[in-house]
Amino acid sequence: MDKSYTLLAEKLRNNSGRCLWFIDESGESALPLLAPLKSQIIVLTNRYNVWQAAKKLNINCEFNDLDFDVFETEQFDTACLRVSKEKAIVHHAINQLFGRIKPQGTLYLSGAKSEGIKTYVDKSAKLFGDKVKAVKNGEIYVAEIQLKNARSSEFLDDSSYKEIRVIDRLDDQPIVSKPGVFGWNKIDQGSQILVEEFIYYYHEKDRTYQNCLDLGCGYGFLTLATHKLPLSTRTATDSNAAAILCMQENAKNYQLDVNVIADDCGSNINGQFDLILCNPPFHQGFDINNTLGKRFIEQSHKLLAQGGDAFFVVNSFIAIETLAKPYFTQIETLANNKKFKVVRLSR
Repeated sequence: MDKSYTLLAEKLRNNSGRCLWFIDESGESALPLLAPLKSQIIVLTNRYNVWQAAKKLNINCEFNDLDFDVFETEQFDTACLRVSKEKAIVHHAINQLFGRIKPQGTLYLSGAKSEGIKTYVDKSAKLFGDKVKAVKNGEIYVAEIQLKNARSSEFLDDSSYKEIRVIDRLDDQPIVSKPGVFGWNKIDQGSQILVEEFIYYYHEKDRTYQNCLDLGCGYGFLTLATHKLPLSTRTATDSNAAAILCMQENAKNYQLDVNVIADDCGSNINGQFDLILCNPPFHQGFDINNTLGKRFIEQSHKLLAQGGDAFFVVNSFIAIETLAKPYFTQIETLANNKKFKVVRLSR
């Protein structure tokens, strides 16, 4: 259990008012801590898997791309935020919580020093008009910031979080993305290598595919790279609400008919696909998570049609071949540049 969430839950038990709790990808395991407090809390998450888990525990939860406008202003007595990996997300959440907490209400922040918690606390205290410092508890820091002499001129720089913008081009067509999506402001090197190797394999082997699944699509680069292929269907899925918005916008701009689905690692997707493209997340929050990567392999095995191909790209140090061995009869490394490797999996 992430100690940052444990400490926040302890703070909340001493408060009886309404609390808004933001939870991102790293917080699903912390939800059982909140179940005893569900009468007083509401969770906002940008992750479909967190929303699913909260619903199973009957915790009131909103799933969207950090749209705090679904809540009334000055609605909550307290708010809790365990700092996220992306600074723009943290800044956006703090700015929005500023308008949702009642005067004299409290914002609880937690995280490790290496995650920038001290700086976040200093900036939040300045915005809220309070003078506090983060308190150390082992390796984790927690701060209680009260909304006092608030100064809206001190809003934190969130990189214009809500704005979907052009970040690059593919075949002279714009690609759009936004903060909140993994690698949002560039074309990921791993994804670029995956596309190059897949297209080469496609032509070299004279392959024919009908149904493509982009598993963990992000803003949709892998799907967009298939726009010249004569595919019958394209499906793209991600657990991140920001990614879903950008994938939909990119599909529209490229005039591609894409079935875009918010889901947890494709667990609710039915049917079979003869082509799967995947740049799986082996990081969850601040930590490397091989279990998460293994889930993408398991789901690919479930969703890949007999005779089809799944193309994965991972960091070179990830032993994807070992993870895939129980599920696939053919495992072929197509490229390895010592930074990324592309592997083809087939049943």
